[in-house]
Amino acid sequence: MTVDEIKSVLKEFRTGAENAKKAGFDGIELNAANGFLVDQFLRDGTNTRQDEYGGSAEKRCRFCLEVMDELIAVFGKDRTGIRVSPVGRSEEMFDSNPLVTYSYLMSKL
Repeated sequence: MTVDEIKSVLKEFRTGAENAKKAGFDGIELNAANGFLVDQFLRDGTNTRQDEYGGSAEKRCRFCLEVMDELIAVFGKDRTGIRVSPVGRSEEMFDSNPLVTYSYLMSKL
């Protein structure tokens, strides 16, 4: 994905949240586990990007945090959750140091 495509996907996450709220949902959960898109950004085994979305744990967490910002903007922080799987494997996906990655992510959430 290009950075422009990432920005477009962020808008799609927000639109999805807005649609869920209009449909009467009282909360939302981001699935950042099990090989889904956000999980692919988090793990250094799949995220080999060399831009602001790849490399260090901080940069790999950026997409997840930006998605959470979009969801929180719609539902509020008390009605937005996240599902993670720090040591779970999906296909060939892994993270070489999940303690570092997920400690950083949790500190920012």
